[in-house]
Amino acid sequence: MSNTKEVDWAVTELCSHLCDKAYSDKEGMTTYLKENNIKYSSVKFFTNDSAQGYGIVMPDYVVIALRGTEPTKVKDMLADIKAWPSESDTDGKVHAGFKAEIDKLYPALVKWLKPKSKKKLIITGHSLGAAMATILASRLKPTTPDLVLYTFGCPRVGNREWGVQFDDIEAYRFVNTNDIIPQVPMLGYYRHVGQLQYISYDYRILTGLNWWHRFVDKVKGKLKAWSKFQLFNGIYDHLSVHYIKKIKLRK
Repeated sequence: MSNTKEVDWAVTELCSHLCDKAYSDKEGMTTYLKENNIKYSSVKFFTNDSAQGYGIVMPDYVVIALRGTEPTKVKDMLADIKAWPSESDTDGKVHAGFKAEIDKLYPALVKWLKPKSKKKLIITGHSLGAAMATILASRLKPTTPDLVLYTFGCPRVGNREWGVQFDDIEAYRFVNTNDIIPQVPMLGYYRHVGQLQYISYDYRILTGLNWWHRFVDKVKGKLKAWSKFQLFNGIYDHLSVHYIKKIKLRK
C-alpha cells in the first residue's frame, strides 16, 4: 500500500546515514554534515522525555530524522512493547507505544516546519524512529503534499484501515534480510505500509518479491551469518550501520 515513484538513491544513502547519526548528539550530527560536505543552513535537535529527533534544513529539502530505540533507555523499550491499539489521529488505529513517542515531539515539529512549508519534506527513521516517522508522515500529508518517507527496519505500525492512507503517500520501506524488528508485532492486526525495498543477503535491493523468494533468501542469509559465527542474525541485520553498508554497496 503506497504511492511510490522511483527511489532516489542519493536521498536513500543520505537518510540511512542521518538515521544512524540521529543516535548521536547535535555535535555528532553537525560534524557528519560538515565532514561530508553536505550543505545545510540549520540543524534543530528535538527532545522530549524519551523521544528525540533532528530537523535539518538543506538547499532542496527539509529532513526530519527520528531516533530509534536505544537499548539502554528503559522508556524506549517500554514504547516498543505497548502494542495495544490506539486511535491514530487520522484514520484507523496504530500501535499505542509508537504513537505516544511521536506525540511527544509532534507539537514542536509542526511549529518548526510551518515557516518551511514550501520546501520538499523528507521524513526518515530507523527502528522505533521509523515507526514514529511513519505516523508523522500520515499526519503531515494532508497539509504537506510534497512529502516522501524513507524508513529502515520499521516494525508494523497500524491496522488495515490506517494503512489505506498510504495509497497517497510516497513511502519506501527498507528491510535488511533477517532484521527481526520488521517482524513485530506479530503478523495479524498490524500491517506494513510503503513499498518494500528488500535488501538480500548478497546486497541486492529488490521489490515485488513474494514470500517464498524472501524466505529462501532469509535462509541463505542465516546460513551465511552462522558460517561467520553471527548467531544473532536478526539483531545483527537490524543495526543501522549494516543498512548503510548494504545500501552503499548494493548491486
